[in-house]
Amino acid sequence: MSPDLLDIYDIRSSATDEQWADFVNMIANEEWKSNDVSTTLLLQHLPSTRIVIAVRKDDDTLVSGVAWNEVDNVAMIGFYLTKEKERHKGIGSLVWRQAMECIDRERRIVVVRTGSEMAPKYQKSDLPICGKKWYRFVVKAPQLIDGFSRILDKNGVRNDKNNNPGLSTKCVNELSIPEFDSLLDYDQKVTSKDRSDFLDSFFSLDCVRACVTQDAGSDGEVNGFGAIVPSVKEESHRYRLAPIYAGDLNVAISIALSLIKRVYKRDADAEIVIQTVDGSAGSMQLHKVLHDFVGVDPMEDSVALSSRKLPLTTRLHMCYIPHNNGGHFDILSSILDGLGLQSRYLVGNVKYPVNTSNPWPGATGYLYNDTADVIGVFYQRTPPREAAFSFSYPLTYVQPLFATKAIRRKKTGGLYDNFSPFEWSVWGCLLASLLSLTLVFSLIVKLEWIMKKREIDMGIFQIFWGTVSTQLGEADEFFLFPSISGHMLFAFLTVFLSGVVMWAYEGYVIYSLLKPAALFPFTQEEMFKYLATKKYTLIVPSAQHWLTEFINNSDSEFYRKLRTSLKNNPWIEGKSHDVLTLLATGNHIYFSQEDDEMMIEVQQLCGITTNSMGLGQASAHFILQKKSRFLTSFNTEIIRQQSFIHRTQTKYFESGFKLTKKVKRCPPIDPLAEETLGLSDMLGVFYLVAIGLAAAVLAFFVEFVVFRYYNPKLWALWKFKKKLSAAY
Repeated sequence: MSPDLLDIYDIRSSATDEQWADFVNMIANEEWKSNDVSTTLLLQHLPSTRIVIAVRKDDDTLVSGVAWNEVDNVAMIGFYLTKEKERHKGIGSLVWRQAMECIDRERRIVVVRTGSEMAPKYQKSDLPICGKKWYRFVVKAPQLIDGFSRILDKNGVRNDKNNNPGLSTKCVNELSIPEFDSLLDYDQKVTSKDRSDFLDSFFSLDCVRACVTQDAGSDGEVNGFGAIVPSVKEESHRYRLAPIYAGDLNVAISIALSLIKRVYKRDADAEIVIQTVDGSAGSMQLHKVLHDFVGVDPMEDSVALSSRKLPLTTRLHMCYIPHNNGGHFDILSSILDGLGLQSRYLVGNVKYPVNTSNPWPGATGYLYNDTADVIGVFYQRTPPREAAFSFSYPLTYVQPLFATKAIRRKKTGGLYDNFSPFEWSVWGCLLASLLSLTLVFSLIVKLEWIMKKREIDMGIFQIFWGTVSTQLGEADEFFLFPSISGHMLFAFLTVFLSGVVMWAYEGYVIYSLLKPAALFPFTQEEMFKYLATKKYTLIVPSAQHWLTEFINNSDSEFYRKLRTSLKNNPWIEGKSHDVLTLLATGNHIYFSQEDDEMMIEVQQLCGITTNSMGLGQASAHFILQKKSRFLTSFNTEIIRQQSFIHRTQTKYFESGFKLTKKVKRCPPIDPLAEETLGLSDMLGVFYLVAIGLAAAVLAFFVEFVVFRYYNPKLWALWKFKKKLSAAY
């Protein structure tokens, strides 16, 4: 590497979220017609993604980068670009060279698609093998709708049930679980790869419009599917049609026509980008259709280059438009790869029938009846699961959370709150010390009187109130002691008892008034009380969820108390209710784990707050058949791949990546907002003032009655002094 360049730039093999955002902006600014927004949305968060970047040392800004995906034995370079003002300085070449060093080129074939003008440069260095050519069409949506409709009319095919009952299209988000499984099977049939994880993420994006075709009478079996996605820049009105996989031309055009119509209905200026690859059904059949019925011819788009010959796995006769997106390299496949194990996947949302011979629902049913060896999702330990299955070494940990509507809790307000800084045992000790000190001071005063060191004797009530005022830090001048014992006791009273206690009390009260108000509306004990009294209702994800099993069976104190509080107010299942609507009402609590899809959606709602209620994290594992022969090797490989597992978990959850339905996002609730103290905050103080005033008035009337009626000599003397003072 050039020493001069390395004085200016820093080469890194990872990127922060901010640097990823800059990289995506660089891609968008290139305005490549073949790119779409799904690529940039998924790129950072796919576990298979790798990146090398160059940043300026003076301000840490991104100037160049190479991003690629490592899938099976292929490293597919997705993006390689440098900011325009930084080009022709050699920094791009440094980044490329670092990327090539990061790729295990003995194990993986490096592949890149590039324009014909750049191909010789790559071929001279790292990518000598020239592969298939790619072609591009850019056509206005109305042209394609007209041309595709005419070819279907000519072939006697219409993609609606009324005109062609044998063929129908259906949106992917409307598919049942078996139908979606059929889509995944069809994709694997075309690509010869299990892309189920990637397709789950791809179809979950709001920007993706996708549909399938099905033959009537086939029980929902998919015989083709496709998708359309907008470009990175919305103002371009450009949409990329990809992929289109189908068994014949009519099915492919039916899928394409359905998707283009959907886009055109929303965007009258829509422009459709179609890419095909040499030797595919697209280049052999679609090119002729586009020429004859739409009047457009292909432009040469790019060429595929590789470090060595790339084995062809895609069935090109079923590939009309390639996907050219994504990758799949999750934790399970990485572990299997590390162990050198080949696998056959049972993909999709399994609903195995529960019966007496196999009591386990879902995917665990396949594990229980010896159909599968391992389940590639994370499970938590529960006593029933541990009895039936083997658990791998922990892969990560999840945090249980309670979610409910946020309510700003008042910090003070009642008479009781004035005493809350100390426990009642402390107040009891203070009262006992007050009485004890009054007694000791009385003895000292009498001793001082006898010793003639005190001119005025004090009664028991004077000593009592003197002790109280001293404890409150307001010692009276008459409450002084000439004796050594009196000095010592007074010092201990004022410094160690009244001083320390008052400082602690004042500090606690000030802190409690100034600290942020609690947004979670109840404490753990209050939650149990509210559930028991039916003020709140608990929502759990499902009856089979591990937290539900803990509620029903755990012997820990928390779950025993929770179980008791639910005795007359049982939990309800979230999957059977609209959780978001119920939480908005303010009298429901959702209990699940932090990485649960619904919990992630819940936390995006306005005014919702979460709390762990003191619960610790739970370990997450793969589960295998009981006494599985793979358990020991799995555990060894999990320990070896801890860094990769942590990285994948961070990407999917801790970095904010989760493909959930879009809900209204709100600014975070500010716990310091509206912190002026109102009457309700200070009411306890006024309670004490009122009680003290009432006690003083009562004491006054008692003293007056005693003075007037039970001590007539003093009353007569008081009246005489009053007359005497009036005379003079």
